[in-house]
Amino acid sequence: MAAWDVIVVGAGPAGARCALGLARAGVRVLLVERARQGRDKPCGEGLLPRGVAALRRAGLGDLLDGAAPFRAIVLHSGRRVVEARFLDAPGAGVRRADFDARLVEHAAHAGADVRFEAKVRDVMRGAWMGVLAGADLLRAHAVVGADGVTSTVRRCLGLDGGAGDRLGVVAHSPSPWRDAVDLFLGDKVEVAITPIAGGARSVAALVERRRLRELGGDATRWLHARLGELGIVPGALDAARCTPLGGRARAVSGDGVLLVGDAAGGVDPIIGCGVTLGLLSGELAAAALVAALDGEGPTTRALSGYATALRALRRSSFAAASVGLALARSPLLAECAGAVLERAPWLGNRLLALVAA
Repeated sequence: MAAWDVIVVGAGPAGARCALGLARAGVRVLLVERARQGRDKPCGEGLLPRGVAALRRAGLGDLLDGAAPFRAIVLHSGRRVVEARFLDAPGAGVRRADFDARLVEHAAHAGADVRFEAKVRDVMRGAWMGVLAGADLLRAHAVVGADGVTSTVRRCLGLDGGAGDRLGVVAHSPSPWRDAVDLFLGDKVEVAITPIAGGARSVAALVERRRLRELGGDATRWLHARLGELGIVPGALDAARCTPLGGRARAVSGDGVLLVGDAAGGVDPIIGCGVTLGLLSGELAAAALVAALDGEGPTTRALSGYATALRALRRSSFAAASVGLALARSPLLAECAGAVLERAPWLGNRLLALVAA
């Protein structure tokens, strides 16, 4: 007999939210995380308004205590500065270490079993789904891969669609920032500065992975240099950390498995939607698994609706990210777009509303 109904691999926002939804429905769920408890994940740390609304709708508004609200996205491209404002409600800047830990606490309080420092080495499909975590072989009816862009679950079950070609370099500054996210488009680099909890700011640079050699083992120095090129004075920065971006999935559902968050194939973070989509995909996955476990079981057919729902959830984000990348890679296009938006600021607000909704 399986010890759990579902094993969720990865305790970030997507995995913890999925485990919470399952536990609230009375499902026997185990949440495993390779890192130590309280780890800090390199991230832009911004929640879009629909992510904020999803937390409040789920009774998780306390996770926003101390968060820094932001009410606009400001695009800097050459001499153009264009601001687009959220029309209905603000986004929120959090600190991932605290946010993730509190979300996991909610899942544990709802009844989920939680194991930290449990590195998953293999995932097997048979009479049960088997997860080899450390030296322990764990069994369940279904497995959720919430283990990020380099997902072990995705790779072991033949769902990997290849690595992404982008890299994030992220640091924190203790000085506060205004109530907006500023996005600077530079020469083959984009920098986002986001106000976050504790009166600090997140500084995140996005580059092509082929530029990794330029870091020379000192990501903080490299980040300072890129900020200087853009005329940004960030103040003191803590040690910058690198994170891969944009892994791809051949499929997000299958017999006994669902992929959520970045494990399901990440939307480029140029529009800052990663945490939001992680939370929402975790919520969708929990609902899909509850329905499947109450019915025929977590078969390919029973879980197929999740893929459709996830595609609809991410459609506007993929479109917005494609536009953002096109602007970043073409200074001429960015100049033309900036000129249009300067003359018609209402258009920028409407476009931002499509991403925020």
